[in-house]
Amino acid sequence: MSFFRLTFLALFLTFPLHAAMTSSALTGRVVVSDAAARKVTVTVVLRSTQTTRSATTNARGTYWLGALTPGQYDVTFSRAGLTSLTRPVTIELGRIARADAKLEPSEDEESVTSTATTVSVANTTAVTTHFTAEELERIPLRRDVRGAEALSPVLRESETIVDDTAMFFPTLLGEDALEEVTVVRGAQPIELDRFGSSVILARTRSGVDQLYLSLRGTHSTDDGGGFVLESTSGGALLPERLWFFAAGWGGDATDVRLQKLRGYAAKVTAQAGDSHHLIASHIDADARFSAFHLGSSASSLRYTGVLHQRLTAEAIVSRSNGHSEDIHLRDDAVAVKASYRIADHVISAGGSHGNQWTTRDVDALFLSDRWASGRWTVDAGVRHDDDHTMTRVALAFDLRSSQGSHALVASWGEYLDAPRAAQPGQAHTPVLRVAGIGYTSSLESQGTARIDLFHYEGAREMDQVQTDVRYRLFDRFEAGGSYVYTRTDDAGLFDLEIPEHLASVRIGLQLPVAGHELAAMAFERYDSVDWTTDLGIRYEIPFRRVALTLAADATHVFDAAEFRLWARVRR
Repeated sequence: MSFFRLTFLALFLTFPLHAAMTSSALTGRVVVSDAAARKVTVTVVLRSTQTTRSATTNARGTYWLGALTPGQYDVTFSRAGLTSLTRPVTIELGRIARADAKLEPSEDEESVTSTATTVSVANTTAVTTHFTAEELERIPLRRDVRGAEALSPVLRESETIVDDTAMFFPTLLGEDALEEVTVVRGAQPIELDRFGSSVILARTRSGVDQLYLSLRGTHSTDDGGGFVLESTSGGALLPERLWFFAAGWGGDATDVRLQKLRGYAAKVTAQAGDSHHLIASHIDADARFSAFHLGSSASSLRYTGVLHQRLTAEAIVSRSNGHSEDIHLRDDAVAVKASYRIADHVISAGGSHGNQWTTRDVDALFLSDRWASGRWTVDAGVRHDDDHTMTRVALAFDLRSSQGSHALVASWGEYLDAPRAAQPGQAHTPVLRVAGIGYTSSLESQGTARIDLFHYEGAREMDQVQTDVRYRLFDRFEAGGSYVYTRTDDAGLFDLEIPEHLASVRIGLQLPVAGHELAAMAFERYDSVDWTTDLGIRYEIPFRRVALTLAADATHVFDAAEFRLWARVRR
């Protein structure tokens, strides 16, 4: 195989294995006069579809709602003889949110609505960085998983999971189809069976109760110029029961060297009562990259069932295909998971069966326990996969008496390493052991800061320091940065050099101009050799129920400048 083909694979190809069983959750504690409040009903309502879930607090006043759809929720705490409280909470992909409540005795059982939002950093034991589509859109890069990767302190060899399916060529996905991205940088939950300790989780948009439509055109000046047209739509087929999302795109995306790009995405979401939830999604895209023809498809069917207030079940059936000239890749998988809450423990068990593009079947089983008590949160599990039995444990200690704003974190885990780490004649995939320790803090409700140290040993030897900071003030100013220092003798993926230093800094402003919104951002990147400067401008013009966005991006400003201009009409 030629060096050019190897380089191509390193840049575009991920190594899927099994289905990706990831889910989000909400937890918290309810008190009355500083004492634990038991048997308080906690009800969450997803704003976009009005679907509901509920739980009851235990003797310590804590509750747990697992397998939740990411999105904006209204959370209501109620019990006879007490005030009821409703507050907003954001639940992000692959992360655990927290919402606490302090209720007061009330004969009238009056209701109180709070607009306060909090950021808890002590409940998600995995090391993650999350981006909404709006955050990615402000960056002067493509709104895709590689843009999220550029903002995160992680090496550029992460797998990508889109809608529960490992996608071979995620760059082919349309920009406006993306909803959110979470980069898992370490301490993966035991149900995630990715190669190595980092993975990118992505979710496409879904249908909501209100019909929406958008049309976007993007012109890029690279390689003579190209133009991509995209459209998206979504809405309710049956109110509060059945929703759809559809997207299509096509053209020449010369900013990523893709010609004759075309693709579509479709998703149907169904809710049967409050207990059964189904999501069926399909993505299909192809393009030409240099001398290669790329093709990628990803299909999945996800079921979430609330069998009892304490018991949830999840199941995923997925198929991923990828091809380039004479290379044909396939990954079929089935994964199941059941979670049961006992006191302050959430015990999960499950397994997966996959048929890889290597044409061999791989089965896996896992068992885990999440335990939260006072200031401590512990995730521990064991996994049998590819003839290996692997353990992972992660813990967080809340430094501010269960407020979740400052935490010390530590983790240790074993992971299957990528096939490139295998030695000649080696029968099985090697194991990578990763130990980590760090500190994380929320900057009130305006941002977060985190620093982690990792040591890798086994299939490869490596030490890393990762830092990630973000801050936003009054929805007008934002700043962020990431940095990763890597010390290793390992050459990296396909003998490509791993940079010792990898950094990014961004500063943005959003200003009202004559009733419209003007936003500008400067973005700096460093990879141990060169600094890259990117600039972006966004101008949004609202008109009744329609919003027009005009945008311009300039990348590699002080080198070979490349430009993108795009416009979108959205209803």
